Amino acid sequence: MSTSSGRGPEAQRAVATAARNATAQQQQQLQQAQTAAQPSPSAIHLTVASGAVVAPELDYTVVMDMLHKNAAANQEASKRGGVVLGLTSPVGPTNTLDITIGQLNFKRLLACARNKLWWMTPEWRTATWALPPETQFLLAEMAADGPYAIVLPLIDGDFRGTLRPPAK
Repeated sequence: MSTSSGRGPEAQRAVATAARNATAQQQQQLQQAQTAAQPSPSAIHLTVASGAVVAPELDYTVVMDMLHKNAAANQEASKRGGVVLGLTSPVGPTNTLDITIGQLNFKRLLACARNKLWWMTPEWRTATWALPPETQFLLAEMAADGPYAIVLPLIDGDFRGTLRPPAK
């Protein structure tokens, strides 16, 4: 993840345009998801389009760009307005996998990282290169005075995820 997308302004506009031109099926799924379970009125619906997580209600603002080719939205888990991304290992079964899921676009962030077995500490950052290892929770301010996005690595079966800075 980094403070700005690896794509230039023209490419970001192209992503937004492609997201606006989402297929009728994606629009139908969005309407079904919103009808099935209404999120909080203050929540902003997110969707995956053109290799990015976007916010249709905010003129297709790109929240996370350049998603890994093996990252896909879990449609069942994403029904309440957020996006739950799943990732399949590109190398098959492995005991450790270090992978960049995408680039987070934000103004500043709050990261809560594990510093001891049972303790976390907060850290405020403006760049992901300074993200502490073993980050368990990330609150990103997308633009000055909001909106905000939460990035939360989850545990599934014997899989455990954490966030950490991108490789240099």
